[in-house]
Amino acid sequence: MQGFGLDVLGLIQPLILPMVFNGTLADTHIGKPVKLSGNGTVSLCADTNLFFGLIATVEKASNVAGVQIAGSFEASYSGTDLVVGDNFAVSDADGKLKGAVAGTVITVLSVDTTAKTVSFIKGY
Repeated sequence: MQGFGLDVLGLIQPLILPMVFNGTLADTHIGKPVKLSGNGTVSLCADTNLFFGLIATVEKASNVAGVQIAGSFEASYSGTDLVVGDNFAVSDADGKLKGAVAGTVITVLSVDTTAKTVSFIKGY
């Protein structure tokens, strides 16, 4: 009997909320961390901001972002390598995540230190 491959994405069904985007949406925003910035509104995070979720979809005509706030995620990170298990994470200045001494709690499932990507779950 042969084993099966396991992809972190899809382990937990994503919870995606439609949110008005403060600014002009672009396809390059997909995967970027966002913060709440008003009633039903999100904006891109600045360096060291707590992140509410990651942009999963963009609807440029209505300026609405589908923001994934829970489930299994994959994201780019910067700085010191994250470790498997519970971590605090915040945004960096380039739209990536980075480890922190306090921040949004994520549970890291795997880290690719060469590609600087992290697979994690949040809000489960």
